[in-house]
Amino acid sequence: MGKGNSAFETANHLVSATRVTHLCSPNPIKMAWQTHFFGHLRAVNNDFLDTYILKGQNSVLDANVDSIKKVDGEYHVEITFTHAEGQRASLAYDRVLCCTGFRWDPTFFADSCRPDMACEDRLPAMTSGWESTNLPGVFYAGTITQIRDLKKTMSSVLHGFRFNTAALFNILGERFMDVAWPSDSFEATPENIANKITAQVSSAAGLMHQPGFLGDCLVVDDETGMAHYHANMAVDYIQESHFADNSHYYIITMEYGEFEGDIFNKHRVPDAAKGYDDAYLHPRIRRMCRGQMISEHHISESLENDWRVGEHPGERPLIRAIDFIGQTDATRYQQTHRDQLLRFLSDQLAVGSPSEAELPALVCPSSPNASAAISTAIQSTGNTCPISRNG
Repeated sequence: MGKGNSAFETANHLVSATRVTHLCSPNPIKMAWQTHFFGHLRAVNNDFLDTYILKGQNSVLDANVDSIKKVDGEYHVEITFTHAEGQRASLAYDRVLCCTGFRWDPTFFADSCRPDMACEDRLPAMTSGWESTNLPGVFYAGTITQIRDLKKTMSSVLHGFRFNTAALFNILGERFMDVAWPSDSFEATPENIANKITAQVSSAAGLMHQPGFLGDCLVVDDETGMAHYHANMAVDYIQESHFADNSHYYIITMEYGEFEGDIFNKHRVPDAAKGYDDAYLHPRIRRMCRGQMISEHHISESLENDWRVGEHPGERPLIRAIDFIGQTDATRYQQTHRDQLLRFLSDQLAVGSPSEAELPALVCPSSPNASAAISTAIQSTGNTCPISRNG
C-alpha cells in the first residue's frame, strides 16, 4: 500500500523474489522530475514501472482499499478502482505491506496542552515562524516543518529543513534575546544591490533547495540611503512580520516557472527580458511596499546557475557564449542579465518609499503574467493538505 519512494524502494527490492507485486493507493503517481518535489517518485526508484508497463506481471493500481481480511493464510483484499467508474475487485495476497508515510504522535503532550494538528491530523499546525498555532512559545524543527510547504519544496528532508532551522534560530534570537536578524549593510545603489543579489542567487544553498519558500529580504532606508540585506527567511514570515511594515523592500527567491505538458519539451524564447516565461529555476525579485508587491523582475535562467559577471563555479567557464535577442556580443551574456537587473533596480530606487495615498496607483506587476498578490506565487501551503498524495 502506497506509491511513494518507500513503496517503490520496497517493491524494487522484492521483484526478484515475488511472482506478482502490486502497488496500490487512491491517487496516480506523481513524478519528482515533473513536480520538483523531492518526496514524489524519483527516477532512481522507478525501475518497478518497467515491470508494469512492459508487462512483467506487476501492476500499479489506483484504488481505495476497502477491507483486508486474513483467510486460510492469505490476505483477501477488497478494492474499488478510483478511475474505473466504481469497478471493484477482490484479490488474494501472501503479504500486505504498508508504505504510507508517518503520522506525528502528539500524545507525549498532556491533554491540557495538546497542540493543534493539520493535514488529516498527520502533522502539527504551525505559524510561518514554525510556532504552534495554539501553544505560544512551542516551536517545531525538523521534518515536521514540512506542513508549511507540504508537497511543494524540501522541508520534509534534511537538505531542506536544515535551512528552516537556521531561520528559526534567528526568529528565536529576535523574539527572546533582542538580537536583530543578521544583515549586510551597504549604500543603496543599483550596482551594490545588483552585486549582492547576484552573489546570493549564485551561491546561497537555502534559496536553491527551498525554491519559493525561503527567500532573502533586502530593506532600503530611503532616508539614510542604506540597504540592509537579510538572508534565509521564510517568505510568508517576511510578509507576516515587522519586515512587511517597510515601505521599500525586496524579496529575493529562486523559483521554477509555470508550465504544462512535457517538462522535457518546452519551447523557449531566448529573450533575457522575458525571464518570467522561463520554466527552469531562476531568480525572482519582488519590489514590495508595506506588504504589497508593486513590481517584480525575473532574471533569465542560467545553465550554470551563476549570474555573477566574469565569474563561474568551476576552474574555467562552461559557457563561453550564449546569445539573447537584442544582444550584440554573445560572450557578454552575464552582463545582459545584469543590465536588465540594473534597469529594474534603478526604476525602483527612483520610486523610493510611496505614501499611503500613492501606493494604490503603484500596485502593478511589471511582468505580463505576474500577480500583485504575492501569496499566490510563493510555495508555502500554510497548514493545508494537498488533495493528492502518492501514499
